[in-house]
Amino acid sequence: LVAATVMAIMLYCLNTMFVITRWYHLLGFAFLGLGIYLGVLYLLREFTKDDFDLFMDTLNIKRMLRYIREEIRGK
Repeated sequence: LVAATVMAIMLYCLNTMFVITRWYHLLGFAFLGLGIYLGVLYLLREFTKDDFDLFMDTLNIKRMLRYIREEIRGK
């Protein structure tokens, strides 16, 4: 809750200075928000290496498909 509040306040302040007019501005804002959120979680020691590894595995298509197949088969 603390990390989300800090992220929301920072993005609100940035939004008052920078107007989102294009879709790629919104995409940049989303990545910035994610970075702020994960940074605050890391500082609070709520985001560990195991969490990072899980996050990276979900971005890897081969590993995600393997995980889905294993879940469907019940392994």
